[in-house]
Amino acid sequence: MCNHFTTLAVSNDRRLIMQCEHGTVHLTWDVVTMHLTPAQFYEVSELFSECCSASFTQVRRRKCLVNYIESHNYYQLWLQGVGVNLAPVDFLVLADLVRVALTELQRRPADRPDNPGDQSAPNRFKTVPASPSAPFSLN
Repeated sequence: MCNHFTTLAVSNDRRLIMQCEHGTVHLTWDVVTMHLTPAQFYEVSELFSECCSASFTQVRRRKCLVNYIESHNYYQLWLQGVGVNLAPVDFLVLADLVRVALTELQRRPADRPDNPGDQSAPNRFKTVPASPSAPFSLN
């Protein structure tokens, strides 16, 4: 069971990305939480990076997929057998959250997540806002 979390990126209290003391990345989007290994999260970040750099109808990685359904103007993220439908602005917010969380993960030692005993409480639960200057962010 996960007891200690480090917030990597947050848009609101139901849209955030955290890492627990076990190293698992918890991606929460509204009522769905996906639990990813760091390797799976890097795969997701590569997927979003590719999606944001070009026009696409489908981008696939080994274990994740993004479709753009042009006829209905929405995006569909498939990850670990779970599909999430996203409006265009929500897709951008989620891509931004993933980018910010990846930056935070890369700043920390790769061999372990933050150990709650190593820091004071305010630093353990630090919140990193997702691009507050971006015009589409909900911060």
